[in-house]
Amino acid sequence: MTIRLKLPSALLLNERFTMSHTFGGGLKALAVLLAFGAAPLSAQVDAESFAKLGFNFSPPGAQSAALGGAYIALAKDATAAETNPAGLTVLLDPEVAFEYKAVEYTRELPFEAGGGEFIDQVAHPSFFSVVIPTGSVTLAAFRHELVNYRSTVWSEGFDRGGGVHLNPFTSVLDMRVVNTGGSLAIQATPSFSIGLSGGVSQMDLLVDFPRYRIGTFTDEFLKNRLSVNDKFNGFFLNAGVLLQLGEKVTLGGVYKLRGEFADVPFELTEFDAGGGQATRTATKVLNIPDAAGAGIAIRASDQFTISVDAVYNMYSQLAEDVAVVFSTASPTDYTADDGMDVHAGAELLLFLGQTPLALRAGVARLAPSNTYYVGSNSVEAGLWGSTANDPQTQLSGGIGLVLGRRIGFDGAFTVGDQVTQGVGSVQIFLGGG
Repeated sequence: MTIRLKLPSALLLNERFTMSHTFGGGLKALAVLLAFGAAPLSAQVDAESFAKLGFNFSPPGAQSAALGGAYIALAKDATAAETNPAGLTVLLDPEVAFEYKAVEYTRELPFEAGGGEFIDQVAHPSFFSVVIPTGSVTLAAFRHELVNYRSTVWSEGFDRGGGVHLNPFTSVLDMRVVNTGGSLAIQATPSFSIGLSGGVSQMDLLVDFPRYRIGTFTDEFLKNRLSVNDKFNGFFLNAGVLLQLGEKVTLGGVYKLRGEFADVPFELTEFDAGGGQATRTATKVLNIPDAAGAGIAIRASDQFTISVDAVYNMYSQLAEDVAVVFSTASPTDYTADDGMDVHAGAELLLFLGQTPLALRAGVARLAPSNTYYVGSNSVEAGLWGSTANDPQTQLSGGIGLVLGRRIGFDGAFTVGDQVTQGVGSVQIFLGGG
């Protein structure tokens, strides 16, 4: 039986697994648990690495980033193909857009997992699209890196007392999810548009989590190793609407059905002191949680616009129907809470001679997405936490300008406790302008 898990925040294994044995002495089987005091095997295999992960699901584009992500009702450039495909009908001429993003992730391991703060950076071309308006119908093709996450952590071990000791480990987690597809937007009436985007979602996943007997990180002291390194395919679907209320107010709404990745094989290899080893493989389904959102944009004047979004994230899917193979803990002991993100931003349009210059600022209040433990095992509670994390606040700002009505440049920065990023975008307008 394959059990579905929504997104690798928990990264707990499903119930379908196989056993292979390479011990020279002909080991008959590997037990589901290690006899390790009161600590379950999951605490010895993967919990420290995967507990309290955070991902950066900000919509593409420097305009959106500078406005705190409040872009559902604005959606006025080529990034609407991902943010709200109905917004593509706002574009009057063909457009090409490109985005580059640099992100810094900060993770803090719990004290009970060895403690420590770890910082990782990724920089990558994160969005590309081509938009072609054809009357009341607008078409687009795009590529969007929904996730590009890297986490490297390590610990020399931690003595919890009472005979419970968490062994030293090192960990590398690289995850990239790329959506490639097309969009169709229709202006049904002068004030109402609908849009749909869909295509292939590909996940590249690398997990390398070796645990050691002593605090010397060399293969001769390996105790066990959890690993996966492969590519997986799914699909995604985004639907959106846009409603213009007069000349000042625009409403927008979206629903995002994100990628599902089946048959992801996780290997756990056990090593004995004599050099023998045995490997188990567990297969599971990973899913990016779905989301639904709505927004309002108010054009207070020709120069000043404010926008507010609310996005409901279905984070409870993170721990839905989880089966924990490498632990005595019950799947129902792990949970995650749905949460509402709130985004707000403002844009002031100025002119440098004939060149328009936009000044933007925003703020976002992000709901916690962590999977946490609600059972009675104190080790698991220490590693995963027993409550949801605190909401995170992100501040943002940026500028944009258009040169000769043909090329637009936008830049933005976002600062938060767990994620800091810089974003640069270029739009090329191919029509009459």
